[in-house]
Amino acid sequence: MHEGIIAVAILIAVSASAIGLAAVLFLRRRDTSPHMEPTLQISDRPRRPARSASAEKPRTGQAASVALVATAIHSFNAHIACYAASACILLAPAGCSKSPHYSVTEIRTVEVNGYQAELHPAAISSNGAVVGKARLTLTDFAFVWKSGKPEILSALGRVESGAEGVNEHGDIVGWFSSSMGACYAYALRDGKVRFLHNSRHSSSSANAINGEGLIVGTVEYRRGSTDACYWDSEGVHPLPSLGGGRGCAWDIGPNGVIVGWSNGKTGKSMPVRWQQGKIKKLPLLPGGSWGEARAVASADLIVGISDAGTGSIHAVLWRSGTIVDLGTLGGKNSFAQAVNAKGQVVGWTETEDGREVAFVWQRGKMYDLNQLTSISGGIVLHRARDVNASGSIVAEAARNGATIACVLDQT
Repeated sequence: MHEGIIAVAILIAVSASAIGLAAVLFLRRRDTSPHMEPTLQISDRPRRPARSASAEKPRTGQAASVALVATAIHSFNAHIACYAASACILLAPAGCSKSPHYSVTEIRTVEVNGYQAELHPAAISSNGAVVGKARLTLTDFAFVWKSGKPEILSALGRVESGAEGVNEHGDIVGWFSSSMGACYAYALRDGKVRFLHNSRHSSSSANAINGEGLIVGTVEYRRGSTDACYWDSEGVHPLPSLGGGRGCAWDIGPNGVIVGWSNGKTGKSMPVRWQQGKIKKLPLLPGGSWGEARAVASADLIVGISDAGTGSIHAVLWRSGTIVDLGTLGGKNSFAQAVNAKGQVVGWTETEDGREVAFVWQRGKMYDLNQLTSISGGIVLHRARDVNASGSIVAEAARNGATIACVLDQT
């Protein structure tokens, strides 16, 4: 059935192209008449660079008609191509691929001040290092898990903190709290802390770091505005906004593409992409009024969330600028948290019976991660937080009421 739908979409596109070509040829044949029509002026046609008067050729009415028909056919075919691409993304692979399966490694809890803390993971690097927060009652401490052992980031001292991102070199970014309760951004490399905060900011947070060492996050100024920003070796740089005065950069890809959200003039957050210093608003689901871009694998592969216009929130994928609704597993809401270059998306969704479960979406289909593992001992995977280049996933899980962290490796 899936293959049939895709075939029909492609057939329509090809047929439209053939019709368009026939129309153009017909009009060109008629245009061989020596009678010259007045040149048509089309005000909304994109202007080309000016040419010399000797290079200009008069355009007949029939020639203008040829151009209009060609433009209309091109626009129609572009829409058909988008629908065919969406069909390929959503339908084709799902019917011809097997369900993935994962082995599960539990990250053993870490001790803080003599007590066992709950682990809340945030990110996993390409070489399998995991970072996040170790929570003891109401206080968080940044932790890293590598080589099978979790440890608190002692370089930050015993202040409240969190680790939000890690790259393949082991560089870690996040936030820590001052004695006054404000949050400040930091970066940790080779055991040395770089404080990213400066006196102009009332608070800041670093959310992600790529392999080149570029860091993204948010800064709040003492005047009250909040900017999405990035840090390089020269310091902090604010990113353009949509004019609403607030924004946040959530992730940065290996090619420097940044994603996050920015408030428009309506005050609602809009999903955006920053590339080469320019901001681009990403489309929402039909009827939606707000959303966020949460993770990026490339300029053409971004995930996040969108208001679905029905009082629900859905995980979405932006592929080459086209939005795809990833849906839910029967419930009302879903959230996409991360994506890799293979197009594997992870996050969490509500089920028909109201449970919250971690999911992986790949090849056009969403899977409950609990159904793709052989976990036992009462462990339930609630939220998938990140996926690395090889497809390994880090997730929050629950066991006997306590929160634990797990790494899932595809087998």
